[in-house]
Amino acid sequence: MTLISAGCADHVVDSLGINVHGTGPYQQWVSVCGAMRQLGLRHVRTGRINIGQAGQRALGAMFASEGITVLPIPDDYGSPTPATRMAEVYNTWGGVVVDGWEGPNEPNNGISSPSLWPDTIPTNGPASTDTTLGKAEVRRQLGLIDVGAALAAPVLGSALSLRNLTGWPVALGDLTSLVAIGSVHCYPGGWQPEHGWQLTEAREESRACYGSLPVWLTETGWHDLLSWTGGHRPTSPLAAATYAARLPFESALAGFSRSYFYSLVDEPALAADYSGHFGAFDSSWSPKPWANAVRYLTGLYADPGEDFSPAPLELEISHDSAVSWALHGKRDGSYLLALWQPGANVWDPTTLAPVTPVTHLISLDGFVAPPMAVVHTPATGQVSTIGLPGAVQVAGDLVVVEFPGQIGVPTDQLLVSASYGRG
Repeated sequence: MTLISAGCADHVVDSLGINVHGTGPYQQWVSVCGAMRQLGLRHVRTGRINIGQAGQRALGAMFASEGITVLPIPDDYGSPTPATRMAEVYNTWGGVVVDGWEGPNEPNNGISSPSLWPDTIPTNGPASTDTTLGKAEVRRQLGLIDVGAALAAPVLGSALSLRNLTGWPVALGDLTSLVAIGSVHCYPGGWQPEHGWQLTEAREESRACYGSLPVWLTETGWHDLLSWTGGHRPTSPLAAATYAARLPFESALAGFSRSYFYSLVDEPALAADYSGHFGAFDSSWSPKPWANAVRYLTGLYADPGEDFSPAPLELEISHDSAVSWALHGKRDGSYLLALWQPGANVWDPTTLAPVTPVTHLISLDGFVAPPMAVVHTPATGQVSTIGLPGAVQVAGDLVVVEFPGQIGVPTDQLLVSASYGRG
């Protein structure tokens, strides 16, 4: 039998966040607060800090009262400097905890290809009037953020707009002297999170900027405007639930230490455009299926407290190379084994039709007691039990096998990461 190390289950919850804004539906503070509680998420990415914006200030204070941490962007756009924007957060956002300060958002968005990205753009510089930045300007702004941040919070790099083109990080070059954490955006365009292994490839390509630094996936998600005929294809609400439940495990296996969904709620002002339909909640604040999937997942893995090392679990996982897995433990001695197929689509965004993936039978053996396990499907909320040794079916949905408490107990070893496996 094999002893498999397990990470802290609560790390799964802590690896997730969501994007919010300060205007439109986000001015409904009570609804934002209720939505965050329902999702069970602890981190938000707030976008550019806007001096004096009542909505951001109210949200910041609310997040502080709820124990939710923020990731703002203090770029050098217009007259406020990065230092002024950071002071705005510290002085007017109610004492909220800052996870980090992120560099300018998608500064290459107005450039057609990496080979055409210039070092300088005339509208750049102090009080820049352009959000498309030259490569030298990206570095200048990151340097200003780095100086302003001091030791208060880490600086994140600028997430680039990839648009299915490779070469952007290579064009921008090494940023490791300016940042402590990398930032990447990666949208699957209606497909599953690791469609074409794009998460893994985006993380590997980001090493040109960030080397061996940790990297956060600061935007990813799915829109459900099924009538949209543009390039960013839609995803059915049910398929989005399947993919959202798999995201924390697929992004972790690809090498990201945190992932932020885009976004919290649909925006009525953008009802005719795909960009207004990425929300976990619709414009009336009703939860979509993927909101329910995230809530189920965070409820299952939440185990707050100081970090600890679960004892290794004696376990044999018999399956083929199509299925990946991750093992986590909780303080009560229970374990959670996540099983999923990274290559499994449940929706074809080109034909707008559901897809039925191949089902794989996964056998589990290796431990003595207890003789039963609980099988959870967060995307649908389904729960069942199996005898042990036993087997579970894995198709498109993430399946989490819960081995009840007292199989293992915390150890005095150094903290270990979860065991992840591809095949």
